[in-house]
Amino acid sequence: MVLRQAFFHNGRFASLQEAIEFKVKREREPSRWYAGEKYDDLPAQFRANVKPVTSVLSDAEIQDVIVFLATLTDGWK
Repeated sequence: MVLRQAFFHNGRFASLQEAIEFKVKREREPSRWYAGEKYDDLPAQFRANVKPVTSVLSDAEIQDVIVFLATLTDGWK
């Protein structure tokens, strides 16, 4: 799947795979993305609103999500 110059999560991730991995793995691997406090990318007033993910996708499931998203035909690439 080829995406045009798309950026996700405030420009931090350049691919859909990176963005999905962040969303589904940040609970069990927070040090991979956060140098300090977990969710320090959010304004402090919103951190209490975060609902931790209780299930995590495997790498194979992440690929399945990406393949599925590529089938959507809303015209965005």
